[in-house]
Amino acid sequence: MKNSNGPDKPREDLLTRLRQEMLPDTGGLGGELRNYNGGMWMKCCIVRDLLPGYIDGLTCEETNEEIRVHLESCAECRIVYEQMTAVIPVEASKKLKEIDFFKKFRARIHQRYVVVGCMICLALIGLTLFAKSYQIPIPYDAERMVTETYQAVPVLNQYGLTQWQDLQAQDLETIQAVLNGTCESIDLIRLTITESVGNDNALSIGRTVEQNGTDVRIVYYCYTKTLWNSLFEGEYAFADSFTTTGDLYGGRRLDYKTYEPMMTEIYYLPRGDLERLGSLSDEAFVQLKEEAQLVWSGMN
Repeated sequence: MKNSNGPDKPREDLLTRLRQEMLPDTGGLGGELRNYNGGMWMKCCIVRDLLPGYIDGLTCEETNEEIRVHLESCAECRIVYEQMTAVIPVEASKKLKEIDFFKKFRARIHQRYVVVGCMICLALIGLTLFAKSYQIPIPYDAERMVTETYQAVPVLNQYGLTQWQDLQAQDLETIQAVLNGTCESIDLIRLTITESVGNDNALSIGRTVEQNGTDVRIVYYCYTKTLWNSLFEGEYAFADSFTTTGDLYGGRRLDYKTYEPMMTEIYYLPRGDLERLGSLSDEAFVQLKEEAQLVWSGMN
C-alpha cells in the first residue's frame, strides 16, 4: 500500500526546509534576497544601490525585471523606491529655494565683509605711511635755530683727499699748530640747533644764481616734524645740540686746493617740501626769499 502523500512529498518538504534555512528574512539594508528570479537571489543593498539608475532608465531590461520582482515582494525597498520617486511638494520646493537664497545671501555678505576688511586694512596702511612721511615745518625760532661760524683746517681723509674739516674734531697737535700760526685755517658756516625743537628731520636746498653780475649761493632750510609724531607725540628728535652744513656748499666740495668762498645768503623757509623747489626756475627760486626769514649772509 502506497503512501497517501505520494512519492514526491518528502522531496518537496526538504526543498522547502532548505529554502527557509538559506533565505532568512533579515529585513535590513544588507539582508539576504527575499525573491527568486531565474535562479538568482538579489540582496536588498544591491537593489537599493541600483535604484537611482533604475529610476533614470540606465539599467538593462534584465536588471529592471529583477528589481521589479524584488520591489513587489520587499516592502522596505518599495518604500525607499517610492520616496526616491515621490514628487516634492510646491511648498517644500519653495522652502528649499528660500533656504538656498539665504545661503547665497549670507555668502555674499561674507564676501563683502572680507572685501571691506581688506580695503580698510589697505587704507590704514596708506594713512600710516602718509603720516610717517608727511613733513610739518617747525616755525622759526631765532634763539634755538642759529648759524654758527667754525674754524676748519686742511685734513687728509681716508680717500687720500685733503679737505677742510672742523678744527674741534682734530687732535691737540693740530689745534696747537693753528694757535701757533703754523697751520692754515679758515672760517666756515654751519646750521645749528642750540636746544631741541622737537624736530625729526632737517631739510635744505641751495642754488647758485647770478645777481648783478656776481654768483650768489642762496640756501633755504627748514626743520620739520612728521605728521605721525605730531599726532602721537613721537619722542624721536635730534639731540639738543645738532649741527649740519646741509646744502650750504652744494656741488662745491670743501677741497683744500679748489675751495673758494662766495657770497652766500641763508634763509629759513617753513615748508616741508623743499626738495620740490629743485624744479623751479632761477627767477622763481629767488622770489621765495619773500616768504623766508633771512638768517645769515656773507662770504662763505
